[in-house]
Order: sequence, then structure tokens, then C-alpha cells
Amino acid sequence: MADFYARMRDRVSRPLLAKYKTGEIFLVREVKTPVAGRKWDVEKAAPSRTQLDAAAIPVEKKFQDGTRITSRDTQVAFAPPLSVVPLITEKIEIDGRLMTTIDMKRLPDAGTIVAYIFFVRA
Repeated sequence: MADFYARMRDRVSRPLLAKYKTGEIFLVREVKTPVAGRKWDVEKAAPSRTQLDAAAIPVEKKFQDGTRITSRDTQVAFAPPLSVVPLITEKIEIDGRLMTTIDMKRLPDAGTIVAYIFFVRA
């Protein structure tokens, strides 16, 4: 079954999302580096940005719970980037607007990841 999902990711997920992506969408990760000689002091470095083949749409009704995820939020579906593993603490930049991640879902829930869905809010 793992081979099936790996084929889905390589042949379907990445090519389709690359073809139908919407706008410029980046995964933004803040990289913190320790101050030289003082490892307990951490300074913020410039954010790391990874471009995604992604589509941003309003949140589908099946994901809305009325409290945490609402109809005013945005749903971003993207193929797993090759260079980083997305975390819920990261932000998504859509056409220059930085958005906060509310929740994330990986597809499928176990095994080889075919796609991620992030739920974000401005």
C-alpha cells in the first residue's frame, strides 16, 4: 500500500497541484539561531520561505466546526515539499499576505504523505 501512495504523490499530487496552483504561496518558517558563545540566548533570523505548488480556496463546509475553523478561513492544499516537513507552527504566505495556521491535515493520515491541507487565517 505504501508504494501506491508514493506513486500517487509522485505522479498525481505534485503534477496536478503544480498545474492548478493558485497565486504565489510560500511556507514560512522562522529559523532561530543561538547567539555565539551564549547558547541560552536565541535571536531570530530571517524567515525561511519555501515555495509550494498549492491551491488556496475557502474552507469546505465539511471542515468547518463554527468555532476554530470558520467559513472566513482559507484552505490551502499542497503537495509535500521535498526540502522540509511542514509543522503547524509555521505560517503560510499567500500573494504577500502572511496567514496564521489554525489546523493542518495530512492525506492519508498514516503512511506515505500525498498532500497536506492547512487551514489558515489572516
